[in-house]
Amino acid sequence: MQPGKWGVYVPTNKGPNMEFYTCPAGYCSCRRDPEISNDTCIYSYVHSDPDLQCSCGRTGILCGECSSKGEGVSALLNECVSCSNISALLILALVLADVAVLLAITVLNLPLPSWIIPFIIYIQLAPIVGLYFPPSFIQVGKYLYYVASASSFYFVYDFCLYGGLSPEMAYFLRYLPLLLAIVTCVPVLICRSTRVVSKRRPPSSHGVWSVVLLMYTNIVHTALTVLHCHNITNTQGDSSARWFVNGNQECFAGSHILLALVSMVVVVAAGGLIPVCFILSLGHSNKFPKSVRPLREALMEHYSERCRWWSAVDLARRFLFLLLVVVLPGNQVVPVLLLALFATLYIYVQPYRLKFTNLIESAINVNFLLLLILNTTAFFREDYLTFPAPPEVQSSNATSSCTHSVSGVATVSWILMPFYYLPLAILCMVLGLKLFLYVRYRRKVRLGDSQEGDRQIIIQGDGTDSGSSVVYTKWDVELSTDGFLHLHSQPQLEDS
Repeated sequence: MQPGKWGVYVPTNKGPNMEFYTCPAGYCSCRRDPEISNDTCIYSYVHSDPDLQCSCGRTGILCGECSSKGEGVSALLNECVSCSNISALLILALVLADVAVLLAITVLNLPLPSWIIPFIIYIQLAPIVGLYFPPSFIQVGKYLYYVASASSFYFVYDFCLYGGLSPEMAYFLRYLPLLLAIVTCVPVLICRSTRVVSKRRPPSSHGVWSVVLLMYTNIVHTALTVLHCHNITNTQGDSSARWFVNGNQECFAGSHILLALVSMVVVVAAGGLIPVCFILSLGHSNKFPKSVRPLREALMEHYSERCRWWSAVDLARRFLFLLLVVVLPGNQVVPVLLLALFATLYIYVQPYRLKFTNLIESAINVNFLLLLILNTTAFFREDYLTFPAPPEVQSSNATSSCTHSVSGVATVSWILMPFYYLPLAILCMVLGLKLFLYVRYRRKVRLGDSQEGDRQIIIQGDGTDSGSSVVYTKWDVELSTDGFLHLHSQPQLEDS
């Protein structure tokens, strides 16, 4: 059988016929069979035991369910793993942590620096495409998936929450950050709009827009995945729409109905946000109600005057990219073409105000494009000879040893890994450097008290030869949206 496919015998007028369907990432088993090929990923199908083509611990249509009753679906990668009911307490920990972080971002109006946005977009998109990289890549690529999950206010590690957790419930839990964001952020916005909160601070939507930018990718991907269905024909010749994540579940039936309805609302809202952002970026702010102006300012803050509508393009890029990845799982060409189009557009337009941000965006897009091109050329050339060969083919449910599962890491996975993790490594270095400079130069600033009792910053030397010192008797420190500190004060010269 072809790699990444799930097969079934279907009766026809001309006799039995084999039909193939795309298998979700990691669901189907990959093994070597020396009688067929020594260097190719082979999928087996036996009519009496169709689960031979499934990964260990999986069974059913599209290998969509866990075969063991004591196992459940993991929170992030949908793997069938053993569960401990104590892990369910982590849901409470996630709720408390998310509420604290969301309140801090919203109440303090913490904006995302423009230069960090390209990193976040890459970190959240690359692991989704990486699920369909060569089978062994998941062993080295899953850590970026953990970082992406944490950046969207979800779990930082992949584990089973409780025994018997179904895929439907697992995807319901992925909407938990969105629910918490609505519960925490909306009351804050209402209070600000009615001037209940301190009147010294004008209403602002920078914090809310930061939450939207961080959560958009994960929420849209979850909703599109829930609505992704395939028409699958069973061994009796009957065809029905099946959920791609769990082929044993019919679409818009049973436990899938409520999940699908919620996902439809999310997709409409996420898609409708794109034209809303574009409309808000047009014209003068006086044309819009005062309650909308703070959001408009947050949308346009990072972009140049000629590209103040670019936030809509940014969201459209993510939405379209996720749509293609979900609808065409495992397709290696379409994402490359789409990314090449947007990478060229970003390099040509240069939409951000800061040249540094434009440089980072262009470099990350080129790196992402090279990663996908390398994966496209290497996907069918993975050297499975580096994997230990199983002595015999066994059913995935016959033993827990998983003898025909992929083990080890192939050479192409190590080649892809530097490009895969390079933006994350650069982001860590930039954050570390900014923290180092902040701590180092903060110690060189001497704080004192003026005669009027105001705080002073005394900087020795004003750039002249007189050796005079400049005293800022009244000062205010402002942290800009791009991560720089600004001092606002009137200098006064003291005697030399």
